[in-house]
Amino acid sequence: MEKISEALQRLVEALEKANCKYVIVGGLVVIQYRKSRVTQDIDVVIDTDKVELLVSSLKDKGFEFSERKLLEAFKERSKVTLFFPKMSFFMLA
Repeated sequence: MEKISEALQRLVEALEKANCKYVIVGGLVVIQYRKSRVTQDIDVVIDTDKVELLVSSLKDKGFEFSERKLLEAFKERSKVTLFFPKMSFFMLA
């Protein structure tokens, strides 16, 4: 869980630096409410009109992803996968 915590902290820092509106959903929220669960990812819903700033911010925090797929995901209102080195993946929806 330590690596997930580090990745979550970096993700939140990147989202806030890019002035994004966001909400964390999925397994981490369930765990927060004291329900036992195993999770290896962070699910986040993001709203921004400054996608280029988000791309830059995520890269600065060490996330790896396809920039083309991220831009397409925002255009199509779908999801994209981010990778944090030596960790599981993260879905942005």
